[in-house]
Amino acid sequence: SNLPRKMRSTFGRMLTQRNPMYIPITKGEKRDPLHCMALTTGSKRTAVLCLHGLVTTHSCWFFDAEQHEGGLGGNLAERGWNVYALDFSGAGLSPPWIDRTNGDHNTQTSRITEDLPSTLDFLLQKYDSVNIVAHSWGAVLFNAFLARHPEFIDKVNSCVYFGAKRRLQGRSVRKFITIDLFWKRLAYLLARPCGYLPMKRLARLHNESLGMHHGSATWMKSAKWVDVIDGFDYGEALKEHSLPPTLYFGLPSDLTADVRRFMLESHSQYFEGRPREIALLQNPKNTEVDVNGGKYKYMQLPSLYDHWSWLNACEAPHYALVDDWLATHNQQEEY
Repeated sequence: SNLPRKMRSTFGRMLTQRNPMYIPITKGEKRDPLHCMALTTGSKRTAVLCLHGLVTTHSCWFFDAEQHEGGLGGNLAERGWNVYALDFSGAGLSPPWIDRTNGDHNTQTSRITEDLPSTLDFLLQKYDSVNIVAHSWGAVLFNAFLARHPEFIDKVNSCVYFGAKRRLQGRSVRKFITIDLFWKRLAYLLARPCGYLPMKRLARLHNESLGMHHGSATWMKSAKWVDVIDGFDYGEALKEHSLPPTLYFGLPSDLTADVRRFMLESHSQYFEGRPREIALLQNPKNTEVDVNGGKYKYMQLPSLYDHWSWLNACEAPHYALVDDWLATHNQQEEY
């Protein structure tokens, strides 16, 4: 659209319909449906599915979590995208809520083989294709899903990942405290007597199941990307497939070397002569990246952004870059 940004923002908020919906689980065992906050715009732009990471929920995409406004999710809706912010099983408003009685209810395998294919099937009944915007471990799960279900690859126009990393080898004080000391060691001791990881009580985050904690901690320290339940080798499977065009955002404080490592193991086809567009933005400084014939300019992310706040800031300069990336890889009319 050629409308000024402020006018587009006002019209976008007026036209956006915010409705919670529940997506039935159609794969695997019969389970409770998944909560998803839908911000639909009535425009011809297609769907953007937003996937949260560990110990958080769909609300991570919004500045105003109650009204579901602002943040990257609200901003994309203002720009005409039909945004669907999902809660994985047990997270946010998706029952059953994680507590002592069902702390091992959901696992990485169930999210990969049940939650994600059910959600994609649901959205593809409404749209010809979708886009994915994922944060941290949500991106790891989605690439694992595509490795396991390559029939969906051609239905995904593009992906945008924030702080996506699987095997964590970078060194920093923050990483030592949060990952090496807490997630890989102390969390096990806390989870055993509770039957789940009580992150809401400990850090005002979201509780995590035993299955999700064990699976993620194992992948963070393992060279091989293998399912902890059935042994499926995601790393080997991805060598046979070329994933959708993907934009990776990384911050220096977010161990960008680990983001790059995840990018390399996910897109081995790119480096073997059969490219799909990928780009890694790390601490950008007025740099241009030539992607698919278009140049993307971006500025250095201010130091106030961290692993969480670059998603839910009310406004942020990198939101426009996300919109540009999605628009480049989608042919729908804007309005």
